[in-house]
Amino acid sequence: MVILLLLALPAFSLMLPKVIEFKPRGGGGGDEGPEQVLSNFAFVTSVKIGSEQQEFWLTISFLFRDVWVEGSKCKKCKVVSQTYSPGTSKTSKNLTTTNNYHDENKMLTLKGNVFEDDIVLENYKFRSKISVAHKFVDPLNLAEDGILGLGVDESSIVYEMYENNYITEPIYSIYIDEINGSYLYLDSINFTDLGLQVESTVVITLKDEIVGNFSYNGTVYDSAPIEFSSISSYIIGPYSLLQNLYTDLIMEYGCYYFEEFIVCDCEGSYPDLEFIIGEDVLVITQEFYLMKVETACFLFTNLGGTSWILGEPLLKGYFTSVDLKEKTITFNKVSYIPDTTPTTFETIEGWAVVFFTVAGSFLIYILAAGIYQIIKRKLDAQDEVPLIDNSAQDIKVLRY
Repeated sequence: MVILLLLALPAFSLMLPKVIEFKPRGGGGGDEGPEQVLSNFAFVTSVKIGSEQQEFWLTISFLFRDVWVEGSKCKKCKVVSQTYSPGTSKTSKNLTTTNNYHDENKMLTLKGNVFEDDIVLENYKFRSKISVAHKFVDPLNLAEDGILGLGVDESSIVYEMYENNYITEPIYSIYIDEINGSYLYLDSINFTDLGLQVESTVVITLKDEIVGNFSYNGTVYDSAPIEFSSISSYIIGPYSLLQNLYTDLIMEYGCYYFEEFIVCDCEGSYPDLEFIIGEDVLVITQEFYLMKVETACFLFTNLGGTSWILGEPLLKGYFTSVDLKEKTITFNKVSYIPDTTPTTFETIEGWAVVFFTVAGSFLIYILAAGIYQIIKRKLDAQDEVPLIDNSAQDIKVLRY
Protein backbone atom coordinates (compact mmCIF):
# COMPACT_ATOMS: atom_id res chain seq x y z
CA MET A 1 0.00 0.00 0.00
CA VAL A 2 2.85 2.35 0.86
CA ILE A 3 4.56 1.55 -2.44
CA LEU A 4 1.38 2.29 -4.38
CA LEU A 5 1.03 5.60 -2.56
CA LEU A 6 4.57 6.60 -3.42
CA LEU A 7 4.08 5.65 -7.04
CA ALA A 8 0.97 7.79 -7.17
CA LEU A 9 3.04 10.86 -6.35
CA PRO A 10 4.62 12.89 -9.17
CA ALA A 11 8.13 11.59 -9.77
CA PHE A 12 9.78 14.82 -8.64
CA SER A 13 7.42 15.89 -5.85
CA LEU A 14 9.46 14.34 -3.05
CA MET A 15 12.45 16.46 -4.02
CA LEU A 16 10.69 19.76 -4.59
CA PRO A 17 11.52 22.73 -2.40
CA LYS A 18 8.64 23.97 -0.28
CA VAL A 19 10.24 27.35 0.25
CA ILE A 20 10.07 30.08 -2.36
CA GLU A 21 12.15 33.20 -1.88
CA PHE A 22 10.50 36.28 -3.26
CA LYS A 23 11.95 39.62 -4.20
CA PRO A 24 10.71 43.15 -3.50
CA ARG A 25 8.53 44.61 -6.19
CA GLY A 26 10.55 46.84 -8.51
CA GLY A 27 10.46 50.57 -7.93
CA GLY A 28 10.51 53.34 -10.45
CA GLY A 29 14.28 53.69 -10.43
CA GLY A 30 16.33 56.76 -9.64
CA ASP A 31 15.77 58.89 -6.57
CA GLU A 32 12.45 57.94 -5.04
CA GLY A 33 10.46 60.28 -2.83
CA PRO A 34 8.64 59.20 0.34
CA GLU A 35 5.45 58.37 -1.56
CA GLN A 36 7.33 55.89 -3.79
CA VAL A 37 9.31 54.33 -0.96
CA LEU A 38 6.30 53.95 1.32
CA SER A 39 4.18 52.26 -1.35
CA ASN A 40 6.88 49.90 -2.59
CA PHE A 41 6.30 47.02 -0.20
CA ALA A 42 4.70 44.17 -2.15
CA PHE A 43 6.74 41.09 -3.01
CA VAL A 44 6.77 39.18 -6.28
CA THR A 45 7.76 35.75 -7.52
CA SER A 46 8.26 34.15 -10.92
CA VAL A 47 5.32 32.24 -12.42
CA LYS A 48 5.39 30.56 -15.85
CA ILE A 49 2.13 30.20 -17.75
CA GLY A 50 1.02 28.30 -20.84
CA SER A 51 2.63 25.86 -23.26
CA GLU A 52 5.33 28.44 -24.03
CA GLN A 53 5.96 28.95 -20.30
CA GLN A 54 5.86 32.73 -20.47
CA GLU A 55 7.45 34.17 -17.34
CA PHE A 56 5.41 36.63 -15.29
CA TRP A 57 6.49 38.39 -12.11
CA LEU A 58 3.34 38.28 -10.02
CA THR A 59 2.71 40.08 -6.76
CA ILE A 60 2.07 37.58 -3.96
CA SER A 61 -1.29 38.18 -2.32
CA PHE A 62 -2.58 35.99 0.48
CA LEU A 63 -6.31 35.79 1.18
CA PHE A 64 -6.80 36.88 -2.44
CA ARG A 65 -8.87 34.49 -4.51
CA ASP A 66 -7.55 34.62 -8.05
CA VAL A 67 -4.53 34.68 -10.34
CA TRP A 68 -4.60 37.77 -12.56
CA VAL A 69 -2.51 38.66 -15.62
CA GLU A 70 -3.00 41.19 -18.38
CA GLY A 71 -4.36 40.13 -21.73
CA SER A 72 -2.28 40.95 -24.79
CA LYS A 73 -5.16 43.00 -26.26
CA CYS A 74 -5.87 44.99 -23.11
CA LYS A 75 -6.35 48.68 -23.91
CA LYS A 76 -7.21 49.87 -20.38
CA CYS A 77 -4.28 48.29 -18.62
CA LYS A 78 -1.10 49.39 -16.90
CA VAL A 79 2.31 48.94 -18.50
CA VAL A 80 3.79 45.53 -17.67
CA SER A 81 6.76 43.48 -18.83
CA GLN A 82 4.64 40.53 -20.00
CA THR A 83 1.10 39.98 -21.28
CA TYR A 84 -0.81 36.75 -21.82
CA SER A 85 -2.35 35.66 -25.11
CA PRO A 86 -4.56 32.57 -24.70
CA GLY A 87 -4.48 31.95 -28.45
CA THR A 88 -0.73 31.31 -28.49
CA SER A 89 -0.84 28.73 -25.69
CA LYS A 90 -1.66 25.21 -26.87
CA THR A 91 -2.76 24.25 -23.35
CA SER A 92 -5.16 27.17 -22.83
CA LYS A 93 -8.90 26.60 -22.39
CA ASN A 94 -11.57 29.32 -22.38
CA LEU A 95 -13.98 28.74 -19.49
CA THR A 96 -16.42 31.31 -20.97
CA THR A 97 -16.87 33.11 -17.65
CA THR A 98 -15.91 36.60 -16.49
CA ASN A 99 -14.31 37.89 -13.31
CA ASN A 100 -14.28 41.30 -11.62
CA TYR A 101 -12.45 42.80 -8.66
CA HIS A 102 -12.62 46.30 -7.23
CA ASP A 103 -11.07 47.74 -4.07
CA GLU A 104 -11.46 51.46 -3.54
CA ASN A 105 -8.92 51.60 -0.72
CA LYS A 106 -6.23 49.95 -2.84
CA MET A 107 -7.42 51.84 -5.95
CA LEU A 108 -7.39 48.51 -7.75
CA THR A 109 -9.90 47.61 -10.47
CA LEU A 110 -9.72 44.38 -12.51
CA LYS A 111 -12.06 43.01 -15.17
CA GLY A 112 -11.45 40.06 -17.45
CA ASN A 113 -12.25 36.59 -18.78
CA VAL A 114 -11.38 33.32 -17.08
CA PHE A 115 -9.18 30.70 -18.75
CA GLU A 116 -7.54 27.49 -17.61
CA ASP A 117 -3.90 26.80 -18.41
CA ASP A 118 -0.69 25.20 -17.18
CA ILE A 119 1.13 27.06 -14.40
CA VAL A 120 4.66 26.48 -13.14
CA LEU A 121 5.51 27.90 -9.72
CA GLU A 122 9.14 27.05 -8.96
CA ASN A 123 9.10 23.38 -10.07
CA TYR A 124 5.44 22.80 -9.28
CA LYS A 125 3.45 22.29 -12.47
CA PHE A 126 -0.34 22.09 -12.47
CA ARG A 127 -3.43 23.45 -14.21
CA SER A 128 -5.27 26.39 -12.75
CA LYS A 129 -7.79 29.09 -13.52
CA ILE A 130 -6.33 32.38 -14.72
CA SER A 131 -8.22 35.66 -14.93
CA VAL A 132 -7.03 37.50 -18.03
CA ALA A 133 -7.67 41.22 -17.64
CA HIS A 134 -9.04 43.47 -20.35
CA LYS A 135 -9.12 46.25 -17.73
CA PHE A 136 -6.35 46.61 -15.16
CA VAL A 137 -6.37 49.86 -13.17
CA ASP A 138 -3.52 50.01 -10.63
CA PRO A 139 -2.27 53.59 -10.08
CA LEU A 140 -0.37 52.57 -6.93
CA ASN A 141 1.46 49.84 -8.90
CA LEU A 142 0.56 47.21 -6.32
CA ALA A 143 0.84 44.48 -8.94
CA GLU A 144 3.88 44.00 -11.17
CA ASP A 145 2.85 41.79 -14.12
CA GLY A 146 -0.24 40.66 -12.24
CA ILE A 147 -1.36 39.10 -8.97
CA LEU A 148 -0.71 35.62 -7.60
CA GLY A 149 -3.70 35.12 -5.33
CA LEU A 150 -2.95 32.33 -2.86
CA GLY A 151 -6.62 31.92 -2.07
CA VAL A 152 -9.02 31.43 0.81
CA ASP A 153 -10.68 28.07 0.05
CA GLU A 154 -10.58 24.87 -2.02
CA SER A 155 -10.36 26.85 -5.28
CA SER A 156 -6.90 28.12 -4.28
CA ILE A 157 -3.83 27.15 -6.30
CA VAL A 158 -2.29 26.05 -2.99
CA TYR A 159 -5.20 23.67 -2.49
CA GLU A 160 -4.60 22.37 -6.02
CA MET A 161 -0.99 21.62 -5.02
CA TYR A 162 -2.32 19.76 -1.99
CA GLU A 163 -4.73 17.71 -4.11
CA ASN A 164 -1.89 16.87 -6.51
CA ASN A 165 0.19 15.58 -3.55
CA TYR A 166 2.85 18.26 -4.00
CA ILE A 167 2.37 19.28 -0.36
CA THR A 168 0.97 17.34 2.60
CA GLU A 169 -1.24 20.14 3.96
CA PRO A 170 -3.01 23.05 2.19
CA ILE A 171 -1.13 25.68 4.17
CA TYR A 172 0.85 28.68 2.98
CA SER A 173 2.89 31.09 5.07
CA ILE A 174 4.68 34.38 4.60
CA TYR A 175 7.65 35.52 6.65
CA ILE A 176 9.28 38.86 5.96
CA ASP A 177 12.82 39.35 7.22
CA GLU A 178 14.70 42.30 5.76
CA ILE A 179 18.05 40.86 6.88
CA ASN A 180 17.79 37.13 6.18
CA GLY A 181 15.35 37.25 3.27
CA SER A 182 11.59 36.99 2.76
CA TYR A 183 9.93 33.70 1.89
CA LEU A 184 6.70 32.03 0.89
CA TYR A 185 6.38 28.65 2.61
CA LEU A 186 4.12 25.90 1.29
CA ASP A 187 2.92 23.11 3.60
CA SER A 188 2.95 22.91 7.39
CA ILE A 189 5.77 24.62 9.26
CA ASN A 190 8.41 23.17 11.55
CA PHE A 191 9.76 26.29 13.23
CA THR A 192 12.75 24.51 14.76
CA ASP A 193 13.95 23.48 11.31
CA LEU A 194 13.86 27.16 10.35
CA GLY A 195 15.88 28.14 13.41
CA LEU A 196 12.87 29.93 14.91
CA GLN A 197 11.05 29.75 18.21
CA VAL A 198 7.43 30.80 18.73
CA GLU A 199 6.86 33.34 21.50
CA SER A 200 3.11 33.82 21.08
CA THR A 201 0.33 32.82 18.70
CA VAL A 202 -2.95 34.37 17.59
CA VAL A 203 -5.34 32.16 15.60
CA ILE A 204 -8.27 33.81 13.81
CA THR A 205 -11.05 31.93 12.04
CA LEU A 206 -11.50 33.02 8.44
CA LYS A 207 -14.96 34.42 7.83
CA ASP A 208 -16.62 36.55 5.19
CA GLU A 209 -16.09 39.50 7.51
CA ILE A 210 -13.64 39.82 10.39
CA VAL A 211 -14.44 42.63 12.83
CA GLY A 212 -12.18 44.14 15.47
CA ASN A 213 -11.44 47.21 17.58
CA PHE A 214 -8.54 49.61 17.17
CA SER A 215 -6.77 50.65 20.38
CA TYR A 216 -3.73 52.59 21.58
CA ASN A 217 -2.67 54.16 24.87
CA GLY A 218 -5.44 52.25 26.62
CA THR A 219 -8.28 53.75 24.56
CA VAL A 220 -10.46 51.30 22.62
CA TYR A 221 -12.32 52.71 19.63
CA ASP A 222 -15.43 51.55 17.76
CA SER A 223 -15.29 48.24 15.93
CA ALA A 224 -14.81 48.03 12.17
CA PRO A 225 -14.19 45.31 9.55
CA ILE A 226 -10.56 44.17 9.24
CA GLU A 227 -8.79 42.85 6.14
CA PHE A 228 -5.28 41.40 6.01
CA SER A 229 -3.32 42.22 2.85
CA SER A 230 0.15 41.37 1.56
CA ILE A 231 -0.02 43.88 -1.30
CA SER A 232 -0.58 46.99 0.82
CA SER A 233 2.29 49.02 2.24
CA TYR A 234 0.05 50.71 4.77
CA ILE A 235 -2.30 50.43 7.66
CA ILE A 236 -5.40 51.81 5.96
CA GLY A 237 -8.18 52.77 8.32
CA PRO A 238 -11.37 54.75 8.90
CA TYR A 239 -10.86 58.49 8.63
CA SER A 240 -12.20 59.42 12.07
CA LEU A 241 -10.13 56.81 13.93
CA LEU A 242 -6.86 57.63 12.20
CA GLN A 243 -7.45 61.34 12.67
CA ASN A 244 -7.53 60.73 16.44
CA LEU A 245 -4.17 58.98 16.16
CA TYR A 246 -2.71 61.75 14.01
CA THR A 247 -3.84 64.44 16.44
CA ASP A 248 -2.31 62.65 19.43
CA LEU A 249 0.98 62.01 17.62
CA ILE A 250 1.24 65.70 16.73
CA MET A 251 0.05 67.19 20.03
CA GLU A 252 1.60 64.72 22.48
CA TYR A 253 4.58 63.22 20.65
CA GLY A 254 5.87 66.09 18.52
CA CYS A 255 5.18 64.55 15.11
CA TYR A 256 4.24 66.84 12.22
CA TYR A 257 2.75 66.89 8.73
CA PHE A 258 5.02 66.74 5.68
CA GLU A 259 2.83 67.07 2.60
CA GLU A 260 0.24 64.29 3.15
CA PHE A 261 2.43 62.25 5.52
CA ILE A 262 2.90 62.22 9.28
CA VAL A 263 6.60 62.46 10.17
CA CYS A 264 8.03 61.60 13.60
CA ASP A 265 11.41 61.80 15.30
CA CYS A 266 13.15 58.46 14.70
CA GLU A 267 14.62 58.55 18.22
CA GLY A 268 11.23 59.07 19.89
CA SER A 269 9.06 56.56 21.74
CA TYR A 270 5.52 56.01 20.44
CA PRO A 271 2.50 53.90 21.49
CA ASP A 272 1.81 50.38 20.26
CA LEU A 273 -1.12 50.07 17.86
CA GLU A 274 -3.45 47.23 18.84
CA PHE A 275 -6.22 45.47 16.97
CA ILE A 276 -8.55 43.50 19.22
CA ILE A 277 -10.34 40.61 17.49
CA GLY A 278 -12.50 38.71 19.93
CA GLU A 279 -10.22 37.74 22.79
CA ASP A 280 -7.06 38.06 20.70
CA VAL A 281 -4.85 41.11 20.21
CA LEU A 282 -2.54 41.84 17.28
CA VAL A 283 0.13 44.39 18.17
CA ILE A 284 2.04 46.63 15.76
CA THR A 285 5.03 48.35 17.35
CA GLN A 286 6.69 51.54 16.13
CA GLU A 287 9.57 49.67 14.50
CA PHE A 288 7.02 48.38 11.98
CA TYR A 289 4.55 51.27 11.58
CA LEU A 290 7.30 53.88 11.18
CA MET A 291 9.65 53.74 8.21
CA LYS A 292 12.92 55.63 8.09
CA VAL A 293 13.50 57.55 4.87
CA GLU A 294 16.86 59.34 5.00
CA THR A 295 16.72 61.16 8.38
CA ALA A 296 12.95 61.14 8.98
CA CYS A 297 10.48 58.44 10.06
CA PHE A 298 7.19 58.34 8.15
CA LEU A 299 3.98 56.86 9.51
CA PHE A 300 2.84 53.81 7.53
CA THR A 301 -0.86 54.73 7.52
CA ASN A 302 -3.37 55.97 5.01
CA LEU A 303 -6.92 57.25 5.33
CA GLY A 304 -9.51 54.87 3.95
CA GLY A 305 -13.21 54.12 4.10
CA THR A 306 -15.06 52.30 6.87
CA SER A 307 -12.75 49.30 7.31
CA TRP A 308 -9.15 48.50 8.25
CA ILE A 309 -6.61 47.04 5.83
CA LEU A 310 -3.58 45.73 7.71
CA GLY A 311 -0.64 45.40 5.34
CA GLU A 312 3.14 45.60 5.67
CA PRO A 313 3.35 47.00 9.24
CA LEU A 314 1.44 43.99 10.57
CA LEU A 315 3.06 41.31 8.40
CA LYS A 316 6.60 42.37 9.26
CA GLY A 317 5.89 41.65 12.90
CA TYR A 318 4.56 38.10 12.50
CA PHE A 319 5.14 34.77 10.79
CA THR A 320 1.73 34.52 9.10
CA SER A 321 0.14 31.22 8.03
CA VAL A 322 -3.15 30.46 6.26
CA ASP A 323 -4.66 26.98 6.66
CA LEU A 324 -7.15 26.40 3.85
CA LYS A 325 -8.47 23.18 5.37
CA GLU A 326 -9.04 24.54 8.88
CA LYS A 327 -10.08 27.97 7.53
CA THR A 328 -7.76 29.87 9.87
CA ILE A 329 -5.09 32.54 9.70
CA THR A 330 -2.36 32.31 12.34
CA PHE A 331 -0.05 35.10 13.45
CA ASN A 332 3.07 33.77 15.17
CA LYS A 333 5.41 36.11 17.00
CA VAL A 334 8.78 34.44 16.46
CA SER A 335 12.45 34.99 17.18
CA TYR A 336 15.61 33.22 16.12
CA ILE A 337 16.76 30.40 18.38
CA PRO A 338 19.93 31.60 20.12
CA ASP A 339 23.12 29.73 19.31
CA THR A 340 23.78 27.62 22.41
CA THR A 341 26.70 25.68 20.95
CA PRO A 342 29.29 25.55 23.79
CA THR A 343 32.70 27.06 23.18
CA THR A 344 35.88 24.99 23.34
CA PHE A 345 36.49 25.91 26.99
CA GLU A 346 32.94 24.95 28.09
CA THR A 347 33.22 21.17 27.53
CA ILE A 348 35.46 18.37 28.78
CA GLU A 349 36.05 17.33 25.19
CA GLY A 350 37.15 20.85 24.37
CA TRP A 351 39.62 20.96 27.25
CA ALA A 352 40.92 17.51 26.23
CA VAL A 353 41.58 18.81 22.71
CA VAL A 354 43.39 21.83 24.13
CA PHE A 355 45.47 19.64 26.51
CA PHE A 356 46.54 17.16 23.84
CA THR A 357 47.26 19.98 21.41
CA VAL A 358 49.54 21.70 23.93
CA ALA A 359 51.14 18.39 24.99
CA GLY A 360 51.69 17.39 21.38
CA SER A 361 53.23 20.75 20.57
CA PHE A 362 55.55 20.47 23.60
CA LEU A 363 56.60 16.93 22.60
CA ILE A 364 57.35 18.05 19.07
CA TYR A 365 59.44 20.90 20.50
CA ILE A 366 61.43 18.44 22.71
CA LEU A 367 62.04 16.09 19.79
CA ALA A 368 63.09 18.93 17.52
CA ALA A 369 65.47 20.27 20.19
CA GLY A 370 66.98 16.79 20.70
CA ILE A 371 67.52 16.25 16.99
CA TYR A 372 69.10 19.67 16.74
CA GLN A 373 71.58 18.85 19.55
CA ILE A 374 72.57 15.53 17.92
CA ILE A 375 73.22 17.18 14.57
CA LYS A 376 75.14 20.00 16.26
CA ARG A 377 77.44 17.55 18.12
CA LYS A 378 78.27 15.70 14.90
CA LEU A 379 79.15 18.93 13.13
CA ASP A 380 81.32 20.08 16.05
CA ALA A 381 83.15 16.71 16.11
CA GLN A 382 83.99 16.99 12.42
CA ASP A 383 85.44 20.45 12.98
CA GLU A 384 87.87 19.08 15.68
CA VAL A 385 89.56 16.33 13.46
CA PRO A 386 93.16 17.57 12.44
CA LEU A 387 94.00 17.86 8.79
CA ILE A 388 96.57 15.23 7.47
CA ASP A 389 100.03 16.72 6.63
CA ASN A 390 101.17 15.12 3.39
CA SER A 391 104.08 17.47 2.75
CA ALA A 392 106.84 15.04 3.92
CA GLN A 393 105.50 12.20 1.83
CA ASP A 394 105.33 14.46 -1.17
CA ILE A 395 109.01 15.38 -0.72
CA LYS A 396 110.02 11.75 -0.59
CA VAL A 397 108.25 11.06 -3.78
CA LEU A 398 110.03 13.90 -5.49
CA ARG A 399 113.46 12.68 -4.34
CA TYR A 400 112.82 9.24 -5.66
